[in-house]
Amino acid sequence: MHVHLPKPLHGWRAFAGEVGIIVVGVLIALSAEQFVETMSWRGHVQEARGDLRSELETDVAAAQERIQFAPCVARRMDQIDELIDNPPRHRWKLLPGHILVPIRVWSSAEWDSALATGAVAHMRGDERARYSQIYSLLAGLHPLLNEEFTSVTELSSAAVLSARRQKIVFAPMLRAFEGIMR
Repeated sequence: MHVHLPKPLHGWRAFAGEVGIIVVGVLIALSAEQFVETMSWRGHVQEARGDLRSELETDVAAAQERIQFAPCVARRMDQIDELIDNPPRHRWKLLPGHILVPIRVWSSAEWDSALATGAVAHMRGDERARYSQIYSLLAGLHPLLNEEFTSVTELSSAAVLSARRQKIVFAPMLRAFEGIMR
């Protein structure tokens, strides 16, 4: 078997040529890697946009429903005011068969997922700022929605109490609920 030994370089010019070939090869490899990574992130961002859009459509529908229910909620709050100011002597149901507000969960799971995967960091700055603003607003609404849900649950469970106990339990509970809703 015949083995070829490397030939010694003949001068700086030949050495620079060899180094130049290696540098060009490395630059080509790095550029190709960068291109593939950019295409991959572009796909992740596109998928995240679709997921965020779908989630926000659901949240907007819940907000529109909430706006449509506003007059009804105002009427029910007036009924609660009347019950607080003039409680009946007999046992009563607060709102037979109905809740005060539609209970909806305004989700931010897709935003949390997009943040965790890094897709948000690869969005354009203005787009990232808009999504961030929207989801910050939703995060601020979550405590209010949780309070509403808790209050509605407490009011519903207290409705089965006797008339005397209803007066004791309902007055402070209804005032607290009224503060949340108005």
